[in-house]
Amino acid sequence: MLHPNTQQRCLLFLTLNLWLSTVSAQDNPVTVQSVPQFSYATRASLKTITFQAAANLSDTLIFSTLVGLDTTSSVAFLFANTASAMAVYFPYELTWDFFGPSIENTTTSTIAIKTGFYQAITSARNLALSYSFSGSLLPSASFVIAAMAIDSIIYVANEYTWDIISPRYHH
Repeated sequence: MLHPNTQQRCLLFLTLNLWLSTVSAQDNPVTVQSVPQFSYATRASLKTITFQAAANLSDTLIFSTLVGLDTTSSVAFLFANTASAMAVYFPYELTWDFFGPSIENTTTSTIAIKTGFYQAITSARNLALSYSFSGSLLPSASFVIAAMAIDSIIYVANEYTWDIISPRYHH
């Protein structure tokens, strides 16, 4: 059982992420503003850092709660999850930024497709990683489902945020 303060923090975190994704999700294309534009690699690197910081903390909290890991194992999981997730996320972002639709053609639908593809790829990674730490399929599958739901919200919020900070430019 989680401590009441931990439960409240989790609920606040989930509520904030849901609110952010709801506020940012619109059916209108994202508009280009006069903002600095990073190179593909720099933009993908920065997006990787911001997404992984939030997603991996969330993943570690979810997994530790489901499996009941001690502090040492939770830290080991955090490092393994971060390293493997960054290895998947960075090339995915770099590829999408280079070959995906321009900012003018980015809509809620294209972001939903991008999010879905990424979640499909990273769910296989999450299942392998969580199984290697838990040794049990049920907690691993539960982790994958919970992480997919929470990480999708974080992913969408990260997408909209970076399209405001530094929109992709034409190829």
